[in-house]
Amino acid sequence: MSNYATTAHMRQRLDLPNISIQIEQLAGTNNYASQDLMIEQFMEEACGLIDAYLNNKYIVPVTTTANNPFLRGLALDISVHEMFKRGSGDKVPAKYRTNYEDVIRSLEDIAEGSMSVPGVAARVKNTSIELETDTRQFSEDKLTKYF
Repeated sequence: MSNYATTAHMRQRLDLPNISIQIEQLAGTNNYASQDLMIEQFMEEACGLIDAYLNNKYIVPVTTTANNPFLRGLALDISVHEMFKRGSGDKVPAKYRTNYEDVIRSLEDIAEGSMSVPGVAARVKNTSIELETDTRQFSEDKLTKYF
């Protein structure tokens, strides 16, 4: 199951005539259940790509944002692009290719730290502390009583 978008979200996005025809041709059927399985596969792959970029800065999958419109939009744009790419022999309409390129740029910015995901707290990088002291804390004499 996709983390950032549902088949219902994709169906709303697919309400455009050319996309509806594309998904029907790709699935080889006008049966919604079969189409939904394929849509779910595209969205799973999109979420995997998103998580690969977010992993450096966030705990993934991001579970605190079930209805995060930003992540949902990214997942849907990637999914629609992949659908056209696979179904049209790399003849992705310019609009969807541009959307995909914008998504990848945004994900790169997130990974680099120049952009953040709205509504999601970044992962705490380092929770350790350093202590400086003149006395050695872990000398052989002090540790022998534990062995």
